[in-house]
Amino acid sequence: IELRIEQQTQAAPPGASKVLAVFVDQAHAGTFFLAETLRPGTQALLQLFQKKGCQLNILTGDPSPQWPDLAGVPVEAGLSPQAKADRVAQWVAAGETVVFIGDGTNDAGAMSLATASIAMPGASPLAQSVASAVLTHERIEPLLEAHSLAQATYRKVHRSIAFALV
Repeated sequence: IELRIEQQTQAAPPGASKVLAVFVDQAHAGTFFLAETLRPGTQALLQLFQKKGCQLNILTGDPSPQWPDLAGVPVEAGLSPQAKADRVAQWVAAGETVVFIGDGTNDAGAMSLATASIAMPGASPLAQSVASAVLTHERIEPLLEAHSLAQATYRKVHRSIAFALV
């Protein structure tokens, strides 16, 4: 038995972003219409990070993402796992602090090169194994809380060192 799945170029029905055709032994066995949904709070979270002065980029392997622009964040589409890793390596080499959030095996290389990385719930085992942290539930709001806590910790450590030097 030969199983083949092909992404189709035909227009997807409303609410679906991808059309996949399934073939078994060269015979069309069915069509799947897939829809992607954003985690609740994603748009607001991106906007809050931007207000805090964070540079955001979305790197995806999807050649035609459903959201080509999320809250004004640039989306680089059609990237291979190596291309994602190369982007992260460039930013790190330029002295940037890079936090990579991912969920797939294709994100593992970039996650391992980032300053820190976070795996989403249900991420592939490889992505979870290279991540600095793994979210345990679907809520993404803790990312903003973690950022604020890290900034406060940095300020306290900085003040403590300055006080100790004085």
